[in-house]
Amino acid sequence: MARKPPKNPSLDEGIAWLKDRYGGQLKPPLDGLAYRFTIWLPVQSHGMPVFAGDQQHALLRLFHVCCGGCSHSRLEGFPPWSGSWLPDDAETPIVDHHIQIIVYALQDVEAVTCMRQLKWLLQLEHVAAQEVVLIEQVPVQFVEAAELT
Repeated sequence: MARKPPKNPSLDEGIAWLKDRYGGQLKPPLDGLAYRFTIWLPVQSHGMPVFAGDQQHALLRLFHVCCGGCSHSRLEGFPPWSGSWLPDDAETPIVDHHIQIIVYALQDVEAVTCMRQLKWLLQLEHVAAQEVVLIEQVPVQFVEAAELT
């Protein structure tokens, strides 16, 4: 019997629940259909560190347990992505620096549900105080091998 999800989880509690719920179930076939999820995570927002160090490592472990792995940009040096936007009520743009995590998962509703639940967790005020965490979902097909003929 599955545990109930925590009501107001910390990042670690939420990740532990997601691992228990989806562990080993979302690994895609390497010669067929999959979803590619690209997760944009700020590592600095308003001059303060976000989703760095232990938080990032916990997320990477989650993707290894549930999906069999992931690819990600590195924190050493400076994050390769910067972004800015101008909210409707602001006079100056908000500038954030991001990393990307790319996860391939089984193309089914459970993978989408897992990512939606992860997004909710990452946007909790007490987890990282981020109004929006972007997760892109794209259906992909892995190329099958063929002999030289």
